[in-house]
Amino acid sequence: MTPRRQRKIEKRRQEILSAAKQLFLSRSYLQVTVDEIADAAAISKATVYSHFDNKLEIYSAIILGDAEMLVDSLREAADSSASLQDNLQAMSKAYVHFFSTHPEYFEKLSWFYFPGRERHLSRAQIQAVGEKLEAARDVIATCLNEAIENGEIKKVDVRVAALTIYSQWLGLVYLTTAVGPARRKRTFDFDKAIEFACSMQFQGLAK
Repeated sequence: MTPRRQRKIEKRRQEILSAAKQLFLSRSYLQVTVDEIADAAAISKATVYSHFDNKLEIYSAIILGDAEMLVDSLREAADSSASLQDNLQAMSKAYVHFFSTHPEYFEKLSWFYFPGRERHLSRAQIQAVGEKLEAARDVIATCLNEAIENGEIKKVDVRVAALTIYSQWLGLVYLTTAVGPARRKRTFDFDKAIEFACSMQFQGLAK
């Protein structure tokens, strides 16, 4: 297959995913049909099936694609030449920013369930999503290992520490989602909350 043909296929695939995501956000997963996805993407139903086997695969591809975006944002935020404290600040802000700009994962979509938890993803799809999220934690673990090697922090169980830090970031995301952007501007300095959380994380790891 030529590079031009590959780009055309990927472009069409992304058009299908974009159209499908808007439909999944507008109403229940069970209410959305492949026919509607095809109409929204301005293509035939047969073309949709030439890229995806079924609606479940389309939904899973949306989740996996956005999970990869999350991992990429953390990788871009991490800097091997920076201190761990600076990296924690940068990565946590990237993590929170991702979910602040993709609130649908708490309001409509889910990493592991369909909207309203009507049905589970398949075991293989759950594993694939889990691997993406594990890759996100691996970025944190890499920064921790570098900090241990250069004597910045004490030796710790890196996997446990990375999972703990990741979980605290998730709590910050829930907090910002619950408060909402309008109310947060009036009553809550969220940047300070992130800085405070990262400071506590670093102090717990420092020698």
